[in-house]
Amino acid sequence: MNIIWQKIKSDRRLLFIFLFALGFIIRCIFIAIYPGTNYYDGSSVRYLRIAENVISGHGMSIYVDTSRMSSPIRQFVYQPFIDKPTGYPLFLSGIISIFGYSLIIIQIIHALAMAWMGPLFFLTCERLTKNFKYSLICGLGGAIWLNSARFDVVILPEALVALPIAITLFLLSRKHLTSVTRWKNGLLSGIAIGVAVLLRPDVVLLPIFLFLGLALLFGFKYSLKIVLPFAIALIAVVSLQAIFNYNSSGGKFIPLGYSNGIAAFEGISQFGDTFGTVYSDDRLKILEDQSDLYYPRGIERDAERTKKAVAIIKEHPVWYLTLLIKRIPLLLTPRGLFIIASDSRPTKRASDDFTQKFPASFLKELKDTPIPAAIKLLSSFFGVILIILSLIGCWKWRKKYEIWLLPFCVVAYFFLSHIPVNVEPRYFYPAVSFFIPLAGTFFMKKGSII
Repeated sequence: MNIIWQKIKSDRRLLFIFLFALGFIIRCIFIAIYPGTNYYDGSSVRYLRIAENVISGHGMSIYVDTSRMSSPIRQFVYQPFIDKPTGYPLFLSGIISIFGYSLIIIQIIHALAMAWMGPLFFLTCERLTKNFKYSLICGLGGAIWLNSARFDVVILPEALVALPIAITLFLLSRKHLTSVTRWKNGLLSGIAIGVAVLLRPDVVLLPIFLFLGLALLFGFKYSLKIVLPFAIALIAVVSLQAIFNYNSSGGKFIPLGYSNGIAAFEGISQFGDTFGTVYSDDRLKILEDQSDLYYPRGIERDAERTKKAVAIIKEHPVWYLTLLIKRIPLLLTPRGLFIIASDSRPTKRASDDFTQKFPASFLKELKDTPIPAAIKLLSSFFGVILIILSLIGCWKWRKKYEIWLLPFCVVAYFFLSHIPVNVEPRYFYPAVSFFIPLAGTFFMKKGSII
């Protein structure tokens, strides 16, 4: 056993291959259990249709019903896709153009990409601690952790967001003494975060948290030196999206899209339709008498939702704070344990609404498809365990916070940026992987990490 251990420690290439292969195999197992979209069909299908439009010559567009719901006449038209960033549809269109339309192939490419999380976590944690055992624990966690691996093969942009963030942490986790190295790593990390933003726009403010962490680790002056190349690269990537939106919208400034109003407006009613707001997209369509949430007049409508939401929050601040507390358990709850009622009509009955009861439909799912259903339960259980280990580990190593500070910044950002609005577990799942380096500290004896 000691010989094998020494071989692993000395042969990094073998170790990286092992971690990558292990991560890929685990994710392929989840593809077998959850083939296809398997999580949130509506959003997945929407992205797939946009990718098909790109391939078929309609450009980056979406085919939507722009008529009123109350109208007897349907009006489907192609609209430029500007409500979300274009990163994921471009990713899908590239895969489909090469391999054809196959959901399994898309999932396999997801698995190949996300299998790098194990090697990246190992390298990043070794840079931060110089401790092989701790780094290996984190690398193995990145490869096999249930909550992450299952979600990594879902056909949604959130499934890929953790990878460019992990690349950024790796690039920033060492203090680079030469200006050439600082510029190179600053530019590369800016590009990586830019890619993450083109997948999920809510990543755009993460650099603020990362550079605060970097300032604590390596000093404020060093942080400033690397901010400039990082900002140049990030702005360059995001500008591509802004230019596309400007040209497609007829000259409107839409840096990344528009949907914050929906999240804020619906979030107020996450535990029951109230104050004139409703929960779920279907109910909002009925309330606004529009067949689509984003088209037509998407920018103006979203601004109106934001205005209404802000007014309600200002008028009921204490109630709003209680709402934030109630949302916390939802962050790691797999979709399907608690579901939106099948009745999409606006309602004031709490018993009809999201997360108010453990649904009978899940008990039926547990009977009909026991393995996928059991994994949902285990995922929730392991999510709680991960948080507990992270809290204990970080407290134990609070005087050596440099060990876990950068991944903590990622977790803190996703928590603080999402809890004020509509909480969907998939919004927070990109941060779940970054609990692993925090939880890894639990297994280390005091004084063992330099």
